[in-house]
Amino acid sequence: FAADHSPAAPAIDPLYADYLSDCYHALLENWEYDYMALQGLNAVIFQDFLSQQAYSGISALEALGYCLHDVNADGIQELLIGKTGAPNEIFNIISIADGNLIMPFEGWERNLCFICADGTVVTRGSGGAAITYYTYYKFDGADPDAPWFISTDDDKDIMNDSPASEAQALGLIQQYENQYISFDLKPLSKAGDL
Repeated sequence: FAADHSPAAPAIDPLYADYLSDCYHALLENWEYDYMALQGLNAVIFQDFLSQQAYSGISALEALGYCLHDVNADGIQELLIGKTGAPNEIFNIISIADGNLIMPFEGWERNLCFICADGTVVTRGSGGAAITYYTYYKFDGADPDAPWFISTDDDKDIMNDSPASEAQALGLIQQYENQYISFDLKPLSKAGDL
């Protein structure tokens, strides 16, 4: 018998294994959207693929896949979740920092990413028929305490934006949420009475 010299598959970190188990059960058992989101899963994508399986005949468990890949060449394997088939449309990049799962990228049906051979991550997004954008970046070991960026322009280039902590970003979001106006919207069913 010839010796098998193929490299052994990398061991899956228990945090990734638990996450993948949740992914599997969410798709197999058709979890509710809110429950998926509470478990930290990409509920938008999972619900989309679950609804597609009804008319496509392709199981969401077959249409979505995962692999480990060291995206930024730092020796830490990231967990990628995406659409099977080539080129892989990646919806989630998941990593581990300080013993916790973090998600540097979470996409949806109109926002996904591709991983290039040189380590470049390309995100392709759409805000409608008239707006499509591509963003090219590399994970460079940026400060995990400042994962947000505050932008005052619309060029989608974070290189000229200001890094911000999650607390700063959420504080700014809350500042504007507190100013939302509530309107007395009447149900459209009442429009027939006009």
